[in-house]
Amino acid sequence: MGAEITAAAGGRYVLLVENRTGYQNLCRLITSMKLRSAKGTAAASEAEFRQYSKGLICMADGSQPLETLLDIYDAGNVYAEIQRHRIRSEEVSNQYVIELARQWKLPLVASNGVRYAYPKNRCLMDVLTCTRHKTNVAEAGRLLEQNTEHYLKPAAAMRRLFAICPMPSIKGLNCPAVCNSRWPIWAMNSPDTPSLRARPWTLSSARERWPEHWTATAHVTKEHTVRSSANWLSLKNSSCLAIS
Repeated sequence: MGAEITAAAGGRYVLLVENRTGYQNLCRLITSMKLRSAKGTAAASEAEFRQYSKGLICMADGSQPLETLLDIYDAGNVYAEIQRHRIRSEEVSNQYVIELARQWKLPLVASNGVRYAYPKNRCLMDVLTCTRHKTNVAEAGRLLEQNTEHYLKPAAAMRRLFAICPMPSIKGLNCPAVCNSRWPIWAMNSPDTPSLRARPWTLSSARERWPEHWTATAHVTKEHTVRSSANWLSLKNSSCLAIS
């Protein structure tokens, strides 16, 4: 669980939750920057990153000064992150991050910047991108995805993708592993999961939208749709930044 936070000084911070304190601080960080900004312009200051740093893991992708990240989050909570989406220009930044990892002796993590569950969902991602930028697919140009590689890849696919890597110690990790096996038990075993929370929201919205059709029979026939919607909300909530 985590978020990609825009920095007021430029670039971004990719933050993952380590424990309950981290989840609280991430929520407070997002709330703090949203409350003082116009819609679509929110960005966190360095002071806010420092104030809400406890319990968070920071993924260094080269867009921020590494000295600053280490000062804010401490060496044990900063990981060097590389991604491969079969884009030539991406390898330049990867080499830069790998060199930083060598110099600063940081653990190197292979991630995938997940934006959708399956390759076929790329079209939906493009539509959402156009909606955000108030344009259409024909005129969006380079705002759109270059390919379909940002999907939730299985571990085997990630291992193949990073099989030839200059850094022998590279790790293809999932979210709990990124937190160095410190992923909170409350998040793993709690019955209050994103999927269970999404289910009543989905049912309530369906009843409000189609009250005249909501009967016991209709409830049974809509079960699959409700379950799918709840699972999608769970995916949206928990794996937009998943390491796969």
